[in-house]
Amino acid sequence: MWNSSLVVMYGRSSVFQGSWLWGREGSTFDAANGIEWTVTVPELPALPGSVYKVRDGIILGADFSRGNNAPDPANIWVIAVDNLNGHAELLAHETWSPPVPQITVEDVSVEEDLFIVSTKEARTTYGFRLSTAKQIWGPTPERHYTDNWGHSSGNSWDIIASGYGKVIAGNYGGTVWCYDAQNGSVAWTFDIEDPYTEALHNNRWRFRPAFVADGKLYIENTEHNPRDPQPRGAPIICLNLTNGEEIWRLPYRQGEWSSTMIIGDSIIVAQNTYDQHLYAIGRGPSTTTVEAPLTAITRGTSVIIRGTVMDVSPGTEDPKIAIRFPNGVPAISDGDMEDWMLYVYNQFECPAEVEGVNVTLHIRDPNGDWYSATVTSDRNGVFSHMWAPAVVGEYHVTALFEGSKSYFASQATTTFGVDEAPEEPPSKEEIADTTVNRLPAYPEIPAYLTIDLIILILAVVGVVIGLIAYMALRKQK
Repeated sequence: MWNSSLVVMYGRSSVFQGSWLWGREGSTFDAANGIEWTVTVPELPALPGSVYKVRDGIILGADFSRGNNAPDPANIWVIAVDNLNGHAELLAHETWSPPVPQITVEDVSVEEDLFIVSTKEARTTYGFRLSTAKQIWGPTPERHYTDNWGHSSGNSWDIIASGYGKVIAGNYGGTVWCYDAQNGSVAWTFDIEDPYTEALHNNRWRFRPAFVADGKLYIENTEHNPRDPQPRGAPIICLNLTNGEEIWRLPYRQGEWSSTMIIGDSIIVAQNTYDQHLYAIGRGPSTTTVEAPLTAITRGTSVIIRGTVMDVSPGTEDPKIAIRFPNGVPAISDGDMEDWMLYVYNQFECPAEVEGVNVTLHIRDPNGDWYSATVTSDRNGVFSHMWAPAVVGEYHVTALFEGSKSYFASQATTTFGVDEAPEEPPSKEEIADTTVNRLPAYPEIPAYLTIDLIILILAVVGVVIGLIAYMALRKQK
């Protein structure tokens, strides 16, 4: 096993030795310094052509290579290497008559005990048992004639979905082929149509299977650079590995994708060759706020509870995004996510109809009883709910966004109070009647004096009512 980095870094204490290497162009390095370990392999029945794959201590070799015609018969050999103990063992050697001249070993899986071989001219795939080097299935049905271009450039990209029992194949033909890893039968196919017919080689997008995770197959279009005039982009697509059904896609309009996508911690990272940006794709963080009146309301009065749910993914902090959304980027429903993300990150037109996310309000009254309601935020991320509390005391309100396929959950809590309503003061008529009823009976009082007395009482009542109203207002303040 030879490591080129060790050749130029031999004897250095640090991996980063830019200052030491600077100006050493034209120097001679001892290639022997790059040898990490050496194991003597057993005598082979035939001279191997090249090492194709190394997986978990298993070395797969054959005497055919991409771009060159394979001999007939071709030799395939499998060796197990224990480099720690300096031991190697020949596991299998088989000969195979290639059906066409140009043969390529595509992928190897120790878990599936399988390696696959593809043909350029026929665009077919064959399956071999890794432990025995014997062919167990193939050929598969011929794929689109443009799939041979991938073989010409060394990029046919057939892969084994280890642990799922599937083999994925295809390329320029724009059709994803899924085979059963144990018998080679076609499990399903999926066509990646170009709706604008702008792909030069076909009306389907060239693709490569990027990776398999959580029972899903992720495929992408990859080119060295976008063509001019630029077509309207190629998609990233997520498929159900079991049945080939589409789960989601980044749309055709966004761009073309360079190199190979990677995934870690459930976040996909890909480069868009149209704008030269790296995109992180996955569930992002959210933040929820909630507010209620800061002063107590009187019982029987309605209260408005309002708040927001916002997208606080790292991308929203980019100055190019923040200047367009000074109040933050609202959290939007999964169903509207495709067009909304194009609007936020690629300056496409804002979609006409956008729905926010569902928020559950949990309200606890002073007695410990609960009241709940579900509301939906709008395109600005704002939600509200009007409600009339029935119990005097302090209320606690929690606004809970339970998360979605696009956002992680978030919540916030606030409080508000309810006071007893002040007693209604008696009316002038009620006070006058009560006063008159309490007067002693003096039949000898003249009528004109009785009228004067009633007028006096009413005046006093007016003063009393005014004082009561004034005290009530002071109490409310």
